[in-house]
Amino acid sequence: MVRRILGGVVQRIKNIRPNINVKIKKSNWYHGQFPHLSEYERLKQGADIICLGSTPAKNALDFKGLKNIKGYNLAVCPETIFYDFQVLKNYHSFLKQGGTVLFVLCPFTFLKDYYRDEYGSTSYLNIRYYPILHRAMIDTFDYKLYHKWVEEPLLIGMQAWKCLIKDWPVSKTMSIRSNFQTPEESQEACKMRIKNWMREFHMIDLDPTHIPEETEKAIKANIEIFKNIKEFIKDRGYKALIIVPPFPSEMTSLLPKELVEHTLYEPIKAAGIPYISYFGQIKWFPREFYYHGFLLNAKGRELLTKDILSRIKL
Repeated sequence: MVRRILGGVVQRIKNIRPNINVKIKKSNWYHGQFPHLSEYERLKQGADIICLGSTPAKNALDFKGLKNIKGYNLAVCPETIFYDFQVLKNYHSFLKQGGTVLFVLCPFTFLKDYYRDEYGSTSYLNIRYYPILHRAMIDTFDYKLYHKWVEEPLLIGMQAWKCLIKDWPVSKTMSIRSNFQTPEESQEACKMRIKNWMREFHMIDLDPTHIPEETEKAIKANIEIFKNIKEFIKDRGYKALIIVPPFPSEMTSLLPKELVEHTLYEPIKAAGIPYISYFGQIKWFPREFYYHGFLLNAKGRELLTKDILSRIKL
């Protein structure tokens, strides 16, 4: 009798398991684990423009709400140029013939070839790509992680179950239109970001002649990837453009011109892709365009998107 009852309970759980997984994957909590996912879910054919890149890209452009332009920001945080290419390979067919691919790059983008198992980061596991890329395109792909995070997220644990009872509120980060930091806090946030970058890229200072050999190799490797990206885009009849986003005065003042030239502009020119740079433009220095450190808020993002579209005649 007990065995029959238990068997019935187990069977009922098996029956509702698919529905539970679907509800979890639709939750705000699940999308909070994959902040880029909602943009991929709204993708439609015939796009005029797609944007690729990492955190600066995610916070630089927003095409939602535009009436005459069908655009999508497919940036993933964090992301390397290698994965920009992987995403492009997987999603370029959503572009219309002659569509535009934007790459948003900051002064340190070329310094990272891939994420390693260091500093306690799990970025090297590439779980963030599991819901959006085919497994063959993901380095270090682990089916057990894929099964847990994509096929059956109920296996993630208590947080996943909790969202079924009480879901997270919708994130309002991308809708912030002001800077909540004082000038001193903003300055400190920028300094901390610089320190983190230096640590990540094994730099002892910001002198471009002191960049480690390993990091220089990453720059060269990324230049070659971009050359391949250029050919990939050209062969399919699209257009490519690199955008260097603006930084507030606090961040701009911390980055030597020689460093930016060596780590950003020289590689861009070597790759042979046209670019528009907003870096160092006084118009974009005010803190009112940023919500934290160097990341554009909704107001800054709206203005930058409008400016870029006007300059590329879209």
